[in-house]
Amino acid sequence: MNGEDHATPAEGPYVAFDDDTADDFVIDGDEVSIGRTAENGLRLSDPEVSRQHARFLRNGDTVALEDLGSSNGTFVNGAPITGEVVLHDGDRLAFAGVTATFHDGAGRQLEPAPEAMREVGPMLPLAALEGFGIPPVLLAAEETSLGRAIDNDVVLEDAAVSAHHAAIRRRGQDFLLADLGSVNGTHLNGKQIAGAPVLRPGDEIRIGDTVVIFRRLAPYRRGGPGGRIP
Repeated sequence: MNGEDHATPAEGPYVAFDDDTADDFVIDGDEVSIGRTAENGLRLSDPEVSRQHARFLRNGDTVALEDLGSSNGTFVNGAPITGEVVLHDGDRLAFAGVTATFHDGAGRQLEPAPEAMREVGPMLPLAALEGFGIPPVLLAAEETSLGRAIDNDVVLEDAAVSAHHAAIRRRGQDFLLADLGSVNGTHLNGKQIAGAPVLRPGDEIRIGDTVVIFRRLAPYRRGGPGGRIP
């Protein structure tokens, strides 16, 4: 990752990366491109980042972030973005698997923040459920319950679904699917599950008559399988 060769004025909007090897990057141009290749204003050498991944658009004190059709997505506070999104102080950013925090520059301190402070902030969801008839469900919690009862995290108005039907449990960067003793069972890619199988991108989950697809919002971290690189 390369941000250290960029000018560092005393004040102004900037991005602080979670990776301690990268310096804070000050957004001091009207347009700053972000990507894996050298011609970008902010170069991120991580292989999960696309060649032309995203860009910052600055208008005075206002900074917006735009995805440029990247393969693995650009995220603000855990949600994938389309079009321009205006940033606010403290927003959590992710360029594929590279995470950072946006600061508006007020009261900027150039000394790196202590590690404990860098960890403060909302957890970025790594996956989601997509399906017909329900909005996308971001999987950020340790456990996401699905069922017909209103105390579930995801309520399914489906007569074939049990009151407390199934759960998706996060274990590190893996997500496991578990049946909660439902009447009609929980099915993964057409087969009723036993135990708690690990979910893979594109897996089809059927709960009663409701079908959802498991999607990765960002690839596995370094050292694991990643998304397609253009």
